Amino acid sequence: MEFSELIKDEDAYELRCSQSDVDGDALKVYAENVGGEGDTIDELIEAFYDAYCGVHRDMGDFAQELAVDVLGYDFSSLNWPLNNIDWEDAANELRYDYWSDAAPSGDIYVFRNI
Repeated sequence: MEFSELIKDEDAYELRCSQSDVDGDALKVYAENVGGEGDTIDELIEAFYDAYCGVHRDMGDFAQELAVDVLGYDFSSLNWPLNNIDWEDAANELRYDYWSDAAPSGDIYVFRNI
């Protein structure tokens, strides 16, 4: 079924998102920004899984979490150097590879450019 058709039936959409363990609001944001007109729900969900990086307070928060994930070390007990890094500036360096959009909670959804 095409995404554009499924989204018209809110109950069916919520059920399909639940079955796929997908945040329906995040999927809508993704579809609005990168979805093709004739994408099926399965195609869109597959692309969403590849691109979705979660919900974050802001891009600086995402940049800090990404640094921890990439380095593979839990920095939570350290003050330095993490409290001396301008994470918003670090996030600006990531804008080529990632994009974000508002989440209903006031946070942001982050996606990889793929």
